[in-house]
Amino acid sequence: MITDFLITIIYNVVAVIVNIFAILPNVTLNGNIASSLTSIAPYYNAIETIFPIGTLISILGVELTFIGLYFTYKIIRWGYTKIPGIN
Repeated sequence: MITDFLITIIYNVVAVIVNIFAILPNVTLNGNIASSLTSIAPYYNAIETIFPIGTLISILGVELTFIGLYFTYKIIRWGYTKIPGIN
């Protein structure tokens, strides 16, 4: 019963987030985006030799995954302790 309630809450939160993006208008990108990306490519490559951006993005992704898992654990633990008779 409590698990169904928690899953329903998570589902509703995700549904609200998805529906927010669904009401936004469609965006079309023109050819200027490709030319702007090609113009910044030399600067990106110069920075990439000194400061590994791809590696930092990977590290950030792993860190955010662990933070999200810990936060989820804390929420489940908090809900579990709210059950009467459980410390």
